[in-house]
Amino acid sequence: MKKIILFSLLALSTLSCKKENTENAKKSEAEQLTFYKKLLIEDVAKSLKKEYSKELTNISDSTIEKIATIQTDNCNWKIEQLNDTIYLSNNSVTTFKKQLALVDSLYRNKKDYTLNLYDLYTDLHHRQLKDISFNENIIGFYWSPGQNTISDHYQKLLLKDNDVIDLGNGLKLLAKKDVDYLVSQMHSKGFKNYEFSSEPGRNEISIVKNDKGNYTLVFLAYDEDDADCCPTVNVSFETADFISITANSLKIGKD
Repeated sequence: MKKIILFSLLALSTLSCKKENTENAKKSEAEQLTFYKKLLIEDVAKSLKKEYSKELTNISDSTIEKIATIQTDNCNWKIEQLNDTIYLSNNSVTTFKKQLALVDSLYRNKKDYTLNLYDLYTDLHHRQLKDISFNENIIGFYWSPGQNTISDHYQKLLLKDNDVIDLGNGLKLLAKKDVDYLVSQMHSKGFKNYEFSSEPGRNEISIVKNDKGNYTLVFLAYDEDDADCCPTVNVSFETADFISITANSLKIGKD
């Protein structure tokens, strides 16, 4: 697994200050918000191509941009939050409004706005992307604020037919009937406190393509007396499409 911190100083690629600016007129704050988020996505895509040139050799630019779009999904704030406080990479404090105005001024005056752009969208006191892993057509994101493991999150993406599908923690597409089946089987095995979640979580779900062309998902769930750090229930099943659980493939057991 290669390491990447796209939202820190170590991995920022320099945005071209010589880029032709055809819109010198000052935009509204809502327009600025949309415009600069697009520039952020473009730069993250460039960083991905540079950092993972080998892994992304056969992946189209449009697909890489889709990966970058999902990667920056948590870099969103609304116009109603203009006066909210944000923390910058140098540990100083400002507001979204002031930072947006700074980025816009730098851009319109054709000055280097790279760091300020990332600061605008990636409050460093929130989760950061620490690692990206590649396993055939499965991409894994590991998010962490760098404070404690309880706040860590693992996210999976599926590359399919030039598209990028967000699998959440790996279970996001699972049909309701299969979710109900999984939950009922967990409860029938005595794990009454099991609650299904498809959101990126602190326990990574392993996804491996098997010899049959299907995918095997393996993860840990919590028993009643498990500590937050240490789930002990082993769960695995096979799926062909991430929507349904292959018949007779669900396995549940304790360490």
